[in-house]
Amino acid sequence: MLKVVNGQKAQLGEFPYAAHVFLRGRTVCGGTLISDRHILTAAHCVLRIPPSTSKRPPTVQPANRFTVTLGRLANDTTGQIGVSRIKVDTFNTLTSENDLAVLELVRPVRFTASVRPARIAPSLIDPSGGSPFSNAMRQGALPPSSPLPPSSHQLLAYGWGRNASFVPTTELRWVSMVFGDEKMCQATSPEYVSPRSGPFICVAGARRNTGVCAGDSGGPLMWRPITAGVDANDAQGTPIVAASDDEPRVLGVLSFGGSTVPLPPSACASSGLMQFFIRVANRMDFLTSATGMSADALVYGGNAIRLDEDLNEAPQTIAAASSSAVDRMVGMWMSAIAAAVAAAAASSLLSQ
Repeated sequence: MLKVVNGQKAQLGEFPYAAHVFLRGRTVCGGTLISDRHILTAAHCVLRIPPSTSKRPPTVQPANRFTVTLGRLANDTTGQIGVSRIKVDTFNTLTSENDLAVLELVRPVRFTASVRPARIAPSLIDPSGGSPFSNAMRQGALPPSSPLPPSSHQLLAYGWGRNASFVPTTELRWVSMVFGDEKMCQATSPEYVSPRSGPFICVAGARRNTGVCAGDSGGPLMWRPITAGVDANDAQGTPIVAASDDEPRVLGVLSFGGSTVPLPPSACASSGLMQFFIRVANRMDFLTSATGMSADALVYGGNAIRLDEDLNEAPQTIAAASSSAVDRMVGMWMSAIAAAVAAAAASSLLSQ
């Protein structure tokens, strides 16, 4: 499971879209509520990954092994909701590209002050670059194009993962993030392009010894615009947001962490560790297919406009990986997820 390192305790209702994903009662990942019955998370959170010596591709775990909690701060299964089916993007275990999955809940959830969906950000891209969201961006309905002044936005991540001592947290915590050093990001992941384009968004903790860790996988990178002129910081260096012109939007989904130098799995807040999120705006075709929602519904809010009732027939492709690819993906803090999956599987076998 994953945990925010040296983050701040979340307040009830502060992140009403925060989803906690469990596999057979064990914390496995974070996620985001994006409709009344859909949770966005990472593909590697729902896969059974063979040993590195095996040539077999990963397989999707049965949906009925997963549950989700919403509207809670505690790390427990109170009020858990079952999962009826899982849709996985064209995940490539060699590069970690398209590391996305959508969980469909067994029933719609009722929205309250502490449970409501997040909207998808179309990403920090040039509005003249041919994006399907260009017109809306020009009209000011969507986040402005990059580069953004540091005081005009805040990047946030949250989760129930491990703390600085690599011990699972007991409550939801959040942390401010910043775009990572370009040279370090590119050296860590050859597939990384830039903050504005490419499959990944590379970030690091905004303050020293902060960041995300094992168990936070599948959780979002939230983009929050800040009203012009509001750029003060509190005693901890966290931006003070007096008012914002919009609510936070989902910019990315946490996939993996990496460094150009060897680091132990517990070094989640090391200054040398870059954290990579899948750029969600690049995968709108998958999201509309997996949820049956229109892009407008995902970006502007509201529930599904059903596009295809037979969603379960859509193909799922998971690219087979070499041994080194599997080692890379399960390495660092992902080994914690693999351990959780293995423990759940062992528990299942013992109960049979």
